[in-house]
This record gives sequence, structure tokens and C-alpha cells, in this order.
Amino acid sequence: MKKITKFLLMLVAVMLSSGVMLAQLQISDLEKQMIQNFQPKDLGDGSGQIVPFNVDAATPITTFPFEDDFESGAWSPYTEPFHGLEANATIAFGEGNNSDYAAMLEGNSFSGFYHTTACEVAIANNKPLHNAGINMTVVPSGEPGALTLRFDYNLFWSFANYYTAFRVTVDGNPVADANGVTCFKSASANGEGYQTLNFDLSAYAGAQFDLQIDFIGKYYRNYYQGGDALVIDNLEVFYLATGDFSVDVTADGAPLAGATVGIEGINEYITDATGHVDFLGLETGDYEIYAYKDAYSYAKKTATIVAFQTTQVDIDLSPPVMVINPLAITETLNPGEYLTTYIG
Repeated sequence: MKKITKFLLMLVAVMLSSGVMLAQLQISDLEKQMIQNFQPKDLGDGSGQIVPFNVDAATPITTFPFEDDFESGAWSPYTEPFHGLEANATIAFGEGNNSDYAAMLEGNSFSGFYHTTACEVAIANNKPLHNAGINMTVVPSGEPGALTLRFDYNLFWSFANYYTAFRVTVDGNPVADANGVTCFKSASANGEGYQTLNFDLSAYAGAQFDLQIDFIGKYYRNYYQGGDALVIDNLEVFYLATGDFSVDVTADGAPLAGATVGIEGINEYITDATGHVDFLGLETGDYEIYAYKDAYSYAKKTATIVAFQTTQVDIDLSPPVMVINPLAITETLNPGEYLTTYIG
């Protein structure tokens, strides 16, 4: 008996250390009612297999930038889909970001789904049954710039936001996006609209690697509310060329400290004692820079980021020179008799 108890305690410890939860969350009464008459979705290929789980099945990406907007209506050899028995990976019409097609990853039925609010645990415990994704093999070319993955996405869920989750992995290891997030969920059942994610892959640019968008979902798209699905559009793997702005703000020929300098949608900074701010690591292109400070002028200037260069931008916020002409008031005292008063 002692040996059995010791074994059970060791098993519990292993499960906890591996992130496996011992008790799952309960489903809602509404979901219980709906699954009484549940009809699973026809997955289409009828293979009943994970197709393919080996990322090396994808044709290697060797030329950059690589772009796939899925408008061909079919998978390219460079973006290899896979899915488990209770999931699906398709190119779906009507799901694109201001276009026709997008890649869609979705669940299928309630069978075997593991319920937990922990994002990474949900992915780990729902593989391979409710797992779907896109495999890519990347062979870096060594071009200048930061090797980057970018794509637009919209994420949906049916009864609870932990019924879907996704992440990006390199050689099986989760990669953080530009905001440091490694596992993604949605706040809205019907999606939050298309958003863009950027992943810096520079750390892996020294050798070939396997890149994967890894998704889990319970039900299929639109089963209830948005269903449990992820749609992906405008997928790119490219070398990001960036440059910097060096901005100096003056007024009446002197550096202006405490001025606000910004680029819409990027950031705002306050000038230091020398009237200076920097905008670092911006993508190439034209930007409109604005600057202002109370009691001074408001100014805008368009400047261009050139790859791997620093562009100098000078902005003058000198107050406008105001000229006030004297005001003359003429009063008629009597016919032919006038009084003129000058003010100012």
C-alpha cells in the first residue's frame, strides 16, 4: 500500500511539474445542451491523419522577401498545413483581410478537448488531436537587416476564450512577438478584427530552421458565435531594413527642451535639455513628424527613413511674430466735425 501511495504522489508531482492540470474546467449548460445534437464538420480530405506533422515536408524558403497572401485559393509548397483528427487547416474563401482568401485553422468537435485557461498548457494538452498549423522551413540568406516573420490574424472562440490559442515556434520552441508575447488568445468571441504580428527571427538567422504557426481549437468556425478558429493572411518572411531619425527642436535659434515630438502610430518623446530626441529602428519609408509645446508654434515635417542610415530632422517652433496695427475710431461730433482716437 505504501508503495502504491508513493507511486501516486510521484505521478502527481510529475504531472504538476509538466504543467498538466489535474482538474479540468467545466463546460456551460448551454454548451451541454447544444452538443446533444452536435454534428461534426466534414474535414474534407478524409485521411484521418496528421497531415503532415513533419515540418521538413515544406519546400524550403530560400528567397526573400517571401510573401503568401493565399489568393491562389490553395496552399503553396512553402506553407505546409497540418492538422489532427479533430482539427482542420484550409484556405478559406471570404476570410481574407480586405481580400478573398486566408489560411484558416479550426477545431472540429468536443471529443477529447482539454479545458484550461493556461495558454501554453492548453496547446500542450490538446496536441495532436485538436492541433492544426502551418509549417515552413527557412534557409536564411544572410542579407542585411533583421530576419522577420509578419502576418495578419484574427482569432475567434465559441463558448470560452480558452477554447482557442496559438503561438509561433522555431524548431519547436515558442518565440515572442515584438511585445514579448509567446501565446495568443482573443478577448472577443467574434474576433477583434485583423491585427498584425511581428516576430524577430534574427537569433535564428545563422542556419536553417523550422518555423511553425501552432494552433489549437475545440469546435469548427462559426459553430457557435465565431467558432474556434484562427485566420491568417499576408504572411511574410523577410529581412527588415530599418533606419533612425535624429530630431532637433529649436525656438528662436536656441534648443527647446520639454517639447513633445511624435510620429502618429509610433511613439511620442519629450526633448531633452539640448532639444533632441531619437526615433530608432523604423522601417524604410516616409513619416510625418510633429512637434509642439505650450506657448510655442505647432509644426509638422515629412522625412524619409533610409535603410541603415540616420536621417537628421530639424524642427523650428519659434512663436509667430505678431504685428498689431493701430486701431482708429472716428466719431462724428457734428456735421463736418469729427474726432479720431487711435488705440495701440
